[in-house]
Amino acid sequence: MVGVKDSAITRETQTPYLQRSLIEEPFMSSVLEGAATTRAIAKQLIEDNRSPRSHDERMVLNNHRAMELIRRRQDEPLSPDMVMEIHRVIAEDAMDGPGEAGAFRQPGDNVNVVDSTDNEILHAPPPASELPERLQDLCDFANGLSDGDAFIHPIVRAIIVHFMLAYDHPFPDGNGRTARALFYWSVLRGGYWLLEYISISSIIKRAPTKYGRAFLLTEADEGDLTYFIDHQLGVICEAIDGLHDYIEKKQQEFQAFDQVLVRRGQGLNTRQRALLQEAIRRPRTRFMIAEHQARHRVSYLTARADLEDLARRRLLRKIKRGTTSVYLASSTIAQTLDPLAEAKKGRL
Repeated sequence: MVGVKDSAITRETQTPYLQRSLIEEPFMSSVLEGAATTRAIAKQLIEDNRSPRSHDERMVLNNHRAMELIRRRQDEPLSPDMVMEIHRVIAEDAMDGPGEAGAFRQPGDNVNVVDSTDNEILHAPPPASELPERLQDLCDFANGLSDGDAFIHPIVRAIIVHFMLAYDHPFPDGNGRTARALFYWSVLRGGYWLLEYISISSIIKRAPTKYGRAFLLTEADEGDLTYFIDHQLGVICEAIDGLHDYIEKKQQEFQAFDQVLVRRGQGLNTRQRALLQEAIRRPRTRFMIAEHQARHRVSYLTARADLEDLARRRLLRKIKRGTTSVYLASSTIAQTLDPLAEAKKGRL
């Protein structure tokens, strides 16, 4: 079952630690394609909404923006224009040639998939002249327009959409990232909201040979998608298990921390408690309204009220940097809350 075990987490009451897992897929999808950066840098880049300082950071930010685009448009039918827009966002300022973002590859482009050890061609995509028709076919399948009387489970459909885009390789670069993005669009459209919090790229990265083998076996066996579907279902199950373990661990931490705050009568909301956990663990962390707003998907006024309330309680210290308000952990926050002493058993 795609859900959260023994939990009150729903789409309406997503907890802060679940929100943070949204960073994992943009980060790992970039690493899978060769980006050299760290999870900490990716987290800071996305949460601070700062400009990328390198090509690798640009890949991460583009992937994050593509995921945001997918969330906004998950209820729309897939169209060739939407696929082009997704690729344009993914490839913006991250392609070698000008004008390649959001554009089909040309007949002269070499996009064969080759074995890195001996340069043997493993997969030769269809000719560029066929791409417009094939992309329309992909969209028709993604929208359920070509099913006839057959029932296709939404997750299986998403896996097949992933395969179709990767097989056609319609772009000079960024095909893998676009294929995985379409997988997420498809599962979200199918109502499987929890899957946006898993990272299929992180599992593929651990065993890329298995991913390639599943793809090649499908191609070699007259397009029998069983190999690829079976592999991807395994990837999804492994990612969900990892998410469940993460949620269970974080729930235990939150419960221990909440007990401390309840005993002290703080009356803080979930967002504020999450922020205080980070402030205690990382005393030098700075907090800003826009960052808090983006992380928890609340209004600017709600985010500002959260931080101002913590400043009034002297749990955060407010300073000004130009016109921007910055909130820092109070030097006495640990003594005020003392969660490490009172909730030691919770392993905060």
